[in-house]
Amino acid sequence: MNDQTFVTHPNKLSRATLQARYDAAMASIQQEQRKREAAGYAIGAMFNQIAAATDPKSSLGCAACAAKAFCALFAVAAPIYFLWQMV
Repeated sequence: MNDQTFVTHPNKLSRATLQARYDAAMASIQQEQRKREAAGYAIGAMFNQIAAATDPKSSLGCAACAAKAFCALFAVAAPIYFLWQMV
């Protein structure tokens, strides 16, 4: 059996069928564009959060500075404490 028997030649399709196929293809393209646009907005929002984290005046920036200060304090205090315990 030939695979071409299941495919209808475009010249034999009605105008309404061709228009429906065209509309479905355009809807698919628009849906793909919306997905890409949404991904772009998500990446933009992520970069805005990174920018907010680097600004020390924002609440997220204050939390980041506090976390850095805690890590620095732990990095200095932990070895001193362990050495003091050994002596």
